[in-house]
Amino acid sequence: MSRTVYEGNNKVWFVPTITNTSAPTMVQINAGTELTPFITKDGISVPNGQNMVDSATINDTYDAQRVGSWGGGPLTLTMFRDDTDESGSLELITYGLEGFIVISRFGTIGIGDKVEVWPVEAHQPTLMQSAANEMQKFSAAFAVTGPPKLAAVVVGS
Repeated sequence: MSRTVYEGNNKVWFVPTITNTSAPTMVQINAGTELTPFITKDGISVPNGQNMVDSATINDTYDAQRVGSWGGGPLTLTMFRDDTDESGSLELITYGLEGFIVISRFGTIGIGDKVEVWPVEAHQPTLMQSAANEMQKFSAAFAVTGPPKLAAVVVGS
């Protein structure tokens, strides 16, 4: 097993249409917009809530649990502003935009590679507050509209 760092290895796309979230095609991904050049180093935040359900009876002295639902809050991307071309970021992400966020955690994307596929609906992007010694940024929050595929495999067509 080989471990890897985040820097230089995460790739993110907004893809308008994926017919099978377990097996997105290269054609579908290539029809999307790569957001990677705009995203800050700490700019990917995916929902990771894990809920537990109490299953103990009044006879039990141990508070037993079972697994419950998962998911939670929005998928959020923090991105840099660009004073010449924001067509691949701020201008792309509009309120109500539906599609898929595709994340590759291992640097490449090609046939046979594993990716995450998140079905999403965009909220209105929010501009970040000004700050000294900071680049201009904005945040885009996406409602996750269904269960993501965390180990989808990219296929040819």
